[in-house]
Amino acid sequence: MEGCYGKYMTEDQFKIEPQYGPSHNFLVYCNDVLVSFLKYVDCEKLSSVKINFKNKEDEHSFADLKEGSDIFDWMEEHGYSDEMYELEYRHTFFSLVADFCHYMLESFECAAKKKVAVAYALLRKPLRDNLYYIEWLAAEREDLLDKLAKGKAKDLVINKSNAKKYIEKVEKIYGIAHQDGFFNFRYDKNDRMSLEKIWNKANHVITTHSYTKSAQGELNFVFLDEERIDEFTRYYYCVVPLVMSYAVDLIVAMFERIINVNPMTNVINRVLKLARQACTADGKFFQDALNILEVDEIPFFCPHCGNEIHMNLDILFELMNNMFKCEECGFKIESSNYVFDY
Repeated sequence: MEGCYGKYMTEDQFKIEPQYGPSHNFLVYCNDVLVSFLKYVDCEKLSSVKINFKNKEDEHSFADLKEGSDIFDWMEEHGYSDEMYELEYRHTFFSLVADFCHYMLESFECAAKKKVAVAYALLRKPLRDNLYYIEWLAAEREDLLDKLAKGKAKDLVINKSNAKKYIEKVEKIYGIAHQDGFFNFRYDKNDRMSLEKIWNKANHVITTHSYTKSAQGELNFVFLDEERIDEFTRYYYCVVPLVMSYAVDLIVAMFERIINVNPMTNVINRVLKLARQACTADGKFFQDALNILEVDEIPFFCPHCGNEIHMNLDILFELMNNMFKCEECGFKIESSNYVFDY
């Protein structure tokens, strides 16, 4: 294992080939961050929205709704459109993220076992579909929710032109710029290095599209030898962490707006995510990435006792491995996923 990160790794983390360990750990960490948000949402009942009724009549009318009644219709009819959209938004967003996590984690586990066909096949829905609708929610929330509630299925079909538009809006709204949302990787069958091309082959034994056409005598992903399996494994751990990083940045930004995090929470989580991602690089690139973080300049204090702590690489690595305890009060920061302590 390259870099200082290696000295903090445990035996349990070496279940895959060592060269893929840092990338695999980063992917699992990203998934854990999203799952921790979903657990927080459930614990804090954030799927619900408080309605400040305009009068007693509305309050009684809402309370008298019979089981099976359409709450959204009532809210729209009585002038609570803002609350209606917020409720629909949260339900749709949280559900899309949960579904995204289910598929991605299974893909990570298959990649670790070098079951490359299944690993790539499982990427298609979360990275092409779920992420598209999450971007749509982020960019044009009411448009998606209106079509979902009152439109037809054809109104919700993925459109590549719209995908580009949503990605551009995401960049403006949230300041997230990752290679145009990795559009070509996710949607372009014609791109030589496209994930779209690979997962189409992984999902079909025979493909006939001009850019993904099965070669004569080939059954897609059926006759792979060890060399080809290794190639697909290397490519997976090269590309998927980049796309996952973009997805997590967007989803976390959307979550943080819902829970209204304070600046310190935002900073510490961004630093930990960037540091973990830096560990996927080797040698000089690893060190360069850490230098960019300017670790010594990162503000840090114990969220329990307020003790100011001078950040350094050792403390950063302890945080990355969920091992940090405040020397002043003994408080342990839970940092294996999203840090809520601040």
